[in-house]
Amino acid sequence: MHAYGVLEDIGLFDAGFFGYSPREAAEIDPQQRLLLECAVEALESAGVRADGSAHDIGVFAATGLSGYLLATHDGRAAADDNLSTLMGGDGHYAATRIAYKLGLTGPAMSVGSACSSSLLAIRTAAQAIAAGECDLALAGGMDIEFPQPISYLHQEGGIMARDGVCRPFDAAASGTVFGSGGGLVLLADAEVAEERGWPVRAVLMGSAVNNDGAEKASFTAPRSSRQADVIAQAMEVAEVDPARIGYVECHGTGTQLGDCSELSALMAAFGDAPLPRLGSAKANFGHLRVGAGVVGFIKACEVVARGVVPPLANLDQPMDALRAGDAPLPRTAGALDLPVHERFAGVNSFGFGGTNVAVVVRGHQDVRPVGVCPDGPHVLRVSAADPDSCLATAGTLAAVIRSGESPAVADIAHTLRQGRDDRAYRLATVGTSPGELAAGLEGVGEHTVEGWHKPGSETLLMMPGQGSDLLPTARALYGWETVFTSALDRLWTSARTIAPSLPDLSTALAPTAAYDAAADLALAHCLHTAVLLALTEQLTARGLRVDRLVGYSLGEYAAAAAADVISEEDALRLVLGRVGILRDAPAGAMIAVRLPSDAVAKLVPEDLATCAVTLGTGRSVMSLAAAALERVTSLLADAGVPHRVLEPALPYHSSLLAGAASAFAPIADAVPVRPGSARLVTTAAGRDSLGAGYWSAHLAGPPT
Repeated sequence: MHAYGVLEDIGLFDAGFFGYSPREAAEIDPQQRLLLECAVEALESAGVRADGSAHDIGVFAATGLSGYLLATHDGRAAADDNLSTLMGGDGHYAATRIAYKLGLTGPAMSVGSACSSSLLAIRTAAQAIAAGECDLALAGGMDIEFPQPISYLHQEGGIMARDGVCRPFDAAASGTVFGSGGGLVLLADAEVAEERGWPVRAVLMGSAVNNDGAEKASFTAPRSSRQADVIAQAMEVAEVDPARIGYVECHGTGTQLGDCSELSALMAAFGDAPLPRLGSAKANFGHLRVGAGVVGFIKACEVVARGVVPPLANLDQPMDALRAGDAPLPRTAGALDLPVHERFAGVNSFGFGGTNVAVVVRGHQDVRPVGVCPDGPHVLRVSAADPDSCLATAGTLAAVIRSGESPAVADIAHTLRQGRDDRAYRLATVGTSPGELAAGLEGVGEHTVEGWHKPGSETLLMMPGQGSDLLPTARALYGWETVFTSALDRLWTSARTIAPSLPDLSTALAPTAAYDAAADLALAHCLHTAVLLALTEQLTARGLRVDRLVGYSLGEYAAAAAADVISEEDALRLVLGRVGILRDAPAGAMIAVRLPSDAVAKLVPEDLATCAVTLGTGRSVMSLAAAALERVTSLLADAGVPHRVLEPALPYHSSLLAGAASAFAPIADAVPVRPGSARLVTTAAGRDSLGAGYWSAHLAGPPT
C-alpha cells in the first residue's frame, strides 16, 4: 500500500548555525538535528533568550529507533570515528546535545516509553518545574524513519490500514498509517512566565502516568481499564470535573482494537458525563510513534487557545461504540463557545508496552493591563550566523512590517531585544515610523549599520568628561525617552537632597537657561554626572549589554556608579564634595595640543606646564597655572603647533591641585566601595581599584 506521512527535506540542516562542520552534521541522526532546530524555534517563539538567561532551562526529549545510524554506520571505521557516529545516532544524547549547543543549565534527559514518549517527556518536564529543578523546560520528541518508507505490505490482522488511510473512530477503520515527525514545546513556571511577560498558549493543569501491567492479551495490546485510570487521575490532579472537558485529543490510531479500547476508557473515566468532541492528529499526519504525543499536545493547546475544534479527518461513519448522548465526532470546525479560561482539553497517549499518559490543559486568560506603546524612535536588531541569513531575516521582517498586519513596532523592538539570542552577524536600524524601519531593514535606511561581532569581544562604555556638553542631549531626550526621563528625575531629586541650592530640573534644562560652567561648578558637574547615568540606563533599556565601563576625568564618577562600585547617591555626593574643594583651588587652565607627550615636554618647560592627559597618538592635554597661560600659548604658536584652550579654568590631573586633592581625600575615602569592581576600568595612574586615596590621586595625578 502506497501511503506514509513523509516529512520533507529531513536532510536539510543549518550546520554552521550550531557550530558543526558538514562532516560532524552528517554524523548526527536527522531526529536530533530537527530537535535542535525545534529547540531554537520554540525559544524564539516564546521570546526567551538562551544566552545569558537568569533561569535554568531543562530539556526532556525522546527519539525513535535510529535507522539513520543503522544505514550509515561503518563498522570498519576507527574507534574515534565510531564514537562520534554512535553518539550522533544514539537518542540518549538528544537532550544533552540541545543543552550543550544552546547553553541550557537545567536537567537534560532522554525519555522513552515507545509511542507515549513525547507526552511523557512533557509530563516529566512539568514535574521538574514543579519540583524547582528548573524554571523552564523544552519537552517533546521526534521520530524519523530512515529511509522514510513510501509504501507497506498490508496483512490481515495487522495494525496497518488496508486502504492506506488512517480513520480514527470510524466504523470502516482498518488500521493505522505511519509517518515521520514530532516537535518540542516550551514549558515555564506560571509565576515566572507572568513576571517576564512571555506569551502563554495554554496552562498544563494536571497529568498522570501508569502502566498496563501483565493482565492483558499481549505485550503490545492495550488495557482499557488502566487507560481509564490514567485519564481519571489526570482530571483529578487538574481538579477538573469531566463535564467541563470540552475536547479530547485522543491516541486514536485508527485500529479497531485500539480505538474501541480508548473509547471504553474514556466512557469509564467520564462516568455519567457525556464524552466531549474527540480528535486525533494521526488522521492528518499518520502515527508518528515517539513524536505523536507532543503533536497531540500542541493541537490541544491550540484548541483551547483559539476556541476552535478542528474536524476529524477521514471520518465517514462513527464507530458503534459511541453512546447516543456523547458529543458527535466533529465533521467540520466548531467553536468551544466558552471564555478562554474555561476551555479545558484532555490529551491521551498510549505506548506499546503499556505506558499510558494523560494530560489536561486549560486556556490562558491574559489579565495583564495593556501598556501604552512608547513613541519612536525604535531600534530594531536582527542577527544571524552569517550575512545572508541576517539580511534574509531582516527582509522577511520588513515585509511583515509593511503588510500592515504586524504587531506594534515597539513590541517588535522589545522582542528582538529581550527574546532573541545574539548571533555572529548583526544588523540594527533606527526609525520612528513602520515605513522608515522597514526601509532600514531592507538596507536603504538612513540610520542602519551591520557587521560581524567578534566572538569573545567586550562592549566598553566610555563616559566623557566635562569638556563634552551634554545639555543638548539631555534637553532632547528628557520628556521623550521614558527611561531617561524617569532616571534623570530620580537622580536630580537625589542631587537636590544633597545640595538643596541646586535649581529644579526644569530650570536647569530650560532652553533659555545659560550658566557659566566655570563659575557654577556644582550645577555643571552634578548635571553632567546625572545625565551620564540616565543615558546609561536608557542605553541598557535599548538593549546595550555593557561589559566594562571607563570614564574620562569627571566622567569616571558616573562610570563607577554605573559599574555598581559606588552608589548613584555617593557618585553625586563625591562630585558635589569635589566642587566644594575646587572653589578654593588655584586658578589654572588646560590646553589640548597636537603633540605627543614627549614632544610637549621638550617644547614647554616643566615649570610652565605638565602633560596631564594623553588622548592618543599625537594628541595631549597640558595643565598649567593661570599665570603661565599666555607664555605657553605663545610657545605653541611660535612652534606652529595646533592647540586649543579648553573650558575648565582649573589645572585638572596635575600637581597644581595637590592641595585640593589632600583636602578631598577624607571626603572621598568615606564613601563605601562595593566589592566586584571588575567592570570598572580605573584611570588613576598606579591604581587598579577604588581604595583609599583613589579619588584624590585621580584629581591631582595623571590618568593612565
